[in-house]
Amino acid sequence: DAQILTMKVFGKGGGAYDSDYMVAIEDAVMLGCAAVNLSLGSGNPGFSRSATAAYAKIMDDLQDSGTVVTMSAGNSGYWAEKPSDRS
Repeated sequence: DAQILTMKVFGKGGGAYDSDYMVAIEDAVMLGCAAVNLSLGSGNPGFSRSATAAYAKIMDDLQDSGTVVTMSAGNSGYWAEKPSDRS
């Protein structure tokens, strides 16, 4: 009885604003999603900055919702590219 909900946050040329995916997370929680899987990683880790009060509230609400959220650590490359790294 699983249902899948897809939310597009990236533009045609790629890239997304944090406000886009934060609202998508908030919408998923409001819709009662049991789990949220974000594929936002890249080969370039980017940068980190302090969360705004609005984003902090979304994260607090998320923690209280019981929704499980996962995010990719990176989307660059292929597993088979470096067979010597496997042990």
